[in-house]
Amino acid sequence: MDRPNIILIITDQQRQDMMSCAGNKYVNTPNIDHIAKNGLRFQNAYCSNPVCSPSRFSILTGKMPSEVNLKSDYDKNIRITADILDNGIAKRLKEIGYEVVYAGKEGLRGIKVSDLGFDVISTEGRDQTVDVCCEYIHNSQEEHPFFMVTSFLNPHDICYMAIYDFIDEMGEEKKAFLPRGKEFDRIEQIKLHKDQVGEEIFYADICPHLPDNYLPQQDEPEIIEELLKSRNFRYMARTTYTDNEWRMHRYIYAKVTESVDSQIGIVMKALKEKGIEDNTIILFTSDHGDMDASHKMEHKSVLYEEVMKIPFIISDPNAKRVGVCSDLVSNGLDIYPTICDYAGLDVPLNLKGKSLKPLLNGECIEKRKFLKVESEIGDAVVTTDHKYVMYHHGANKEQLYDLNKEPLEMCNNANDLNYQSILEEMRKLL
Repeated sequence: MDRPNIILIITDQQRQDMMSCAGNKYVNTPNIDHIAKNGLRFQNAYCSNPVCSPSRFSILTGKMPSEVNLKSDYDKNIRITADILDNGIAKRLKEIGYEVVYAGKEGLRGIKVSDLGFDVISTEGRDQTVDVCCEYIHNSQEEHPFFMVTSFLNPHDICYMAIYDFIDEMGEEKKAFLPRGKEFDRIEQIKLHKDQVGEEIFYADICPHLPDNYLPQQDEPEIIEELLKSRNFRYMARTTYTDNEWRMHRYIYAKVTESVDSQIGIVMKALKEKGIEDNTIILFTSDHGDMDASHKMEHKSVLYEEVMKIPFIISDPNAKRVGVCSDLVSNGLDIYPTICDYAGLDVPLNLKGKSLKPLLNGECIEKRKFLKVESEIGDAVVTTDHKYVMYHHGANKEQLYDLNKEPLEMCNNANDLNYQSILEEMRKLL
């Protein structure tokens, strides 16, 4: 087979279980499900950092964000090296004849995707991105394989529900969000559905139930409350939202996820119309998740599974293995090597990730024993069985979760004598 076309689809703020193929009965994602049906879905996939800029930097470079001093969306002392700029995946693919384009949200800090070698064809992330991607696909030439990043804005609009509800209580922070008319209108439109079908029917038959880990965690790290109070709308949501308002949050999250699934479907249709779907590799992922009422929180930044675990699917028309894979993988570390493998490029020796292509070929690869995830308030290390978190300061800053016995992360085992040997081993990994 000639070198395949490669499309990397990135959504914004989509947690791992926000897909109907993952068993979520409150969301309908037929187009993501189609990608999963014809590919390998990684159910233990983690981002490198649970906020936009660091995670996206990692996806596009194969580097941990801390390697350039990037741990939050607000870091200023970022150190982008010449090695990163000169040896990025876009420039390397161009060297072997690929056309390399980027459409949609960038969300980087201290660097632009054009600095990494991408030709930018859209920066909007909504309908414009869909249109330009389809136009590009229809005009593509068989003799020139392409690598296209399609980066959508949603389901990120869910971020604006609490902001919309508590805009008047936000003080000076309010000014930054007042221009968000489009997002606020979208939130209001979705809320109207309750009135259209009737409140009783809505909450009985349509609106998602509260999650099983709805209440705050026992021994919750003190730094989490500090984080919420520093962003007043998050603290207001936790302390004032009723149960039904949290359920409405979950409903809106499902609806904005369905909207981006529809956009993905339009791109997939363009591939089929062009007749190139059988020579196109699709990688689908998101930058991070959303708490979505778990532990009475919305948004991101913390180190719970809801924001650390993300959807990650690879669709290969020639795959010998499809279905679900339980291997521990990182979208930030493993996407770059995987793209290299599909394009016929050597994987740079200084990358910490590994190609996942052999898994789709039906081959075995060495299973990763652990993964690290960084954040602005702490760091985590996760295995298939346990997760260890060390937050930067405050009471209960050390956390140990048994992901097999208690995947909802409601209880900290760091002080449990039965877990001391595991605790010591996890400390060494971090």
